[in-house]
Amino acid sequence: MSFRLALCSLASLLALSLTAAGCNGVDTGEQAMEATPTPEGDDDDDDGSNPTPNPTATPSPVPTQPIGSGNEIEVNDDHDTANPLGASTTFSGACGDLDLADIFELSVPAGKTVSATITWTEGANDDLDLYVSNYDYTIDQGDESVPPGDSPATIAAAFPAAQDGYVEVFCFYALNPNTAYTGTITVQ
Repeated sequence: MSFRLALCSLASLLALSLTAAGCNGVDTGEQAMEATPTPEGDDDDDDGSNPTPNPTATPSPVPTQPIGSGNEIEVNDDHDTANPLGASTTFSGACGDLDLADIFELSVPAGKTVSATITWTEGANDDLDLYVSNYDYTIDQGDESVPPGDSPATIAAAFPAAQDGYVEVFCFYALNPNTAYTGTITVQ
């Protein structure tokens, strides 16, 4: 029992000595805190300097495809981002490792037929497919020939009602990066 009493006394003395010393140099959270506002322009890293502000990046605008120009502009991989075209025009684009679809949009009057053709220089396994559709795919015609002899691809689809039509180039196994194609669209 005297051993336990001595141990308790020793622990108490140790605790008192640490409290009296105040743990010099260590923030115990017991010191009074005073809030002061950060001076305007100070970066609050306590070195007193005012840093050069980081420039804000200006987002680059997504270019708008002029009607009838026919030049593919990414992103045009679905109906909502399709590049607009004129009623009768030529168009061009390129398939690559990451570019699996190019979609072009045109207005189709009621009772008209959209015809489309694409041509490219075939590589051993390059497979480009051509489709004509409407937004919800109730009209959906495609040329899905496989290589070799896949180019040119040609398709036509009738549109009984006036609506937006889409010419879609899908790039399957385009092993040659940036396999370029050209195409024509007519609405008759």
